[in-house]
Amino acid sequence: MGGNPKNGRWGNANRRAKGDQFTIGYWGFNLAKGLLDKHKIPICIINGAVGGTRIDQHQRNVAEATDLTTIYGRLLWRIQEAKLTHGIRGVLWHQGENDQGSDGTTGGYGWENYRSFFIDMASAWKKDYPNIQNYYVYQIWPKSCSMGHDGSDNRLREVQRPLPTAFSHMSIMSTLGIEPPGGCHYPPEGYAMIANLIAPLLERDFYGVKPASSITPANLSRVSYANNKNDEIVLEFDQPVQ
Repeated sequence: MGGNPKNGRWGNANRRAKGDQFTIGYWGFNLAKGLLDKHKIPICIINGAVGGTRIDQHQRNVAEATDLTTIYGRLLWRIQEAKLTHGIRGVLWHQGENDQGSDGTTGGYGWENYRSFFIDMASAWKKDYPNIQNYYVYQIWPKSCSMGHDGSDNRLREVQRPLPTAFSHMSIMSTLGIEPPGGCHYPPEGYAMIANLIAPLLERDFYGVKPASSITPANLSRVSYANNKNDEIVLEFDQPVQ
């Protein structure tokens, strides 16, 4: 996760270590360890996150994909050096806190261009990592990091929710309700829950596990009035809810 990609080398992962060496973060580590312990299959997770960034800052430099001044370029350089460009099977995306407010790239709100930025970024991933099979996107929690106003945070969350309509193999995972909560960053127990929520989806897609019950958050599929008075609303979801 360090800023200098040329410090990268192979090693056993850490949650957090001096100089970010072999660091893949708390929930990345918990996710990897849980899958390894359960299925006894080696796993590699490469963390390309940079805190406090907007989605436009994660875009590919079309002129020079491995531009080391860019977040995208540093991650791509590391993956190329590891000879893993054709070994990446999935992407886990947890981002959006800094896109909630009114400092969007066009002078408006971050949610206004979030979908187009994400699709462009995912298209670049597919170009550079052609064997990607699945995408997993975390929907941020309301007013995460105390950002957003006049509902702009919820508008961004709503942009994230239907992203799978543009993809064949994408799952959304909500973070609302994770305990213990975090105002901006979760405590270790919260990050463990983030890993626990997404692990069944990876097991379904990559380990052949068939879940006995729903492993995805309920997704709103239809809203209608219940009667001619328009004083009652019916919400229909893609699964039974309580």
